[in-house]
Amino acid sequence: MTSSVLLLVNGDEDKADQLAEWFRKVAESCKRGEHMTSDIAMMRMWQIGNADIKGIDEDGEPIFVLTYSGSEIVKEVPKDKVFHALLLDKEAKSA
Repeated sequence: MTSSVLLLVNGDEDKADQLAEWFRKVAESCKRGEHMTSDIAMMRMWQIGNADIKGIDEDGEPIFVLTYSGSEIVKEVPKDKVFHALLLDKEAKSA
């Protein structure tokens, strides 16, 4: 996983270590069966392509931005349903 993470942060090994730690922390939360946290939600949005990682902040947390598909979802759904809609992939929505 480290080489994949290294690509996300343009070769910065310190930031890659921080991001890899964030991924591990979120994965552990999922394994423990925790309720949906903001980190779990953001990882889900990233996994399905509705958000992308722009960088890493000074605390080692990822900075997310909406992708084109994420911004299209924001345009299409009512404000009160945006967060939920961003957690679903297109196949789930059309089923």
